[in-house]
Amino acid sequence: MDRDQVEIKALRHFMMLAQAGNLSRASREHSVAKGTLSASLKRLEEQTGLLLMERSQNGLHLTEAGQALAERAPAVFDAHDVAISAAMRAHSKIEGSVRVVAAHEFGATILGEAAIAIARKAPSLQFDLEFYPAETLFRRLVDFDCMIFFGEPPATWLIARKLGEVRYAVYAAPALQSKFSHARDCEDLTGMPGVELRRNGLSEPWLVESSSITTSVRFETRFRVHDYWMARYIAQSGLAAAYLPSFFVRDDLRAGLLRPLLPDRGSPSHGVHLLYPQSRKANPRVRMVVEELDRTLRAMVLDGN
Repeated sequence: MDRDQVEIKALRHFMMLAQAGNLSRASREHSVAKGTLSASLKRLEEQTGLLLMERSQNGLHLTEAGQALAERAPAVFDAHDVAISAAMRAHSKIEGSVRVVAAHEFGATILGEAAIAIARKAPSLQFDLEFYPAETLFRRLVDFDCMIFFGEPPATWLIARKLGEVRYAVYAAPALQSKFSHARDCEDLTGMPGVELRRNGLSEPWLVESSSITTSVRFETRFRVHDYWMARYIAQSGLAAAYLPSFFVRDDLRAGLLRPLLPDRGSPSHGVHLLYPQSRKANPRVRMVVEELDRTLRAMVLDGN
């Protein structure tokens, strides 16, 4: 094999196919012609002398050699990016693109605002902002420069930087909140109409902490939903209360659209982490984005460190 013949572009096309698992999907997601992707894969297999993917009616599947290449290819991209960024630093610029992923419900709330703040400081930087269901972030081959993760991250090869903690609370529109303004503890909210959030068939409990004792609110289910956006929307209508993260309703509280029930109580704390691959640590562009995300997110959404 002549390793000098292996092109970065062909390797990137291979990773697009590996992540998508399907030629048409990869073409659609990355706006690259199917013929170009197919030709790159064929050329890469010819240059390496290896079968990297098996084709079937269900899509493309990595062979053992393909899996090994997919796991190590990001390090090649990082080395390439470090070299390019080093040259660009000579002109005092941070250019190129950075990919940030997050859980979709929370990502749209805070990641866009954080990216805008960073973009103003680095006008030549481009952003790929992608959102996935929280439960799938670690289940598929997702290439990223950094990840915003809510909760305790699983043990992985990623570097984890804890930004701080957030808490959940029960929120309702003013009309509904006024009916329970006498509430001082969870028992006072018993029978209140609420929005039940379900995950993988399981209901998320409304946990409220007081004096280190955690209690569950026994509300009356009026709506069942599968994401926080819908729960928030229904809460704003005044028909039911919802159990939501404090930062998620920040603007609603300021506008008077929602009010907290049991305002002096919240859930046990949930950590917020910024995760990024060890191989990205030396990349100046990624390092700058990580530092700015850290600073921006702490100021925007966190209850404490």
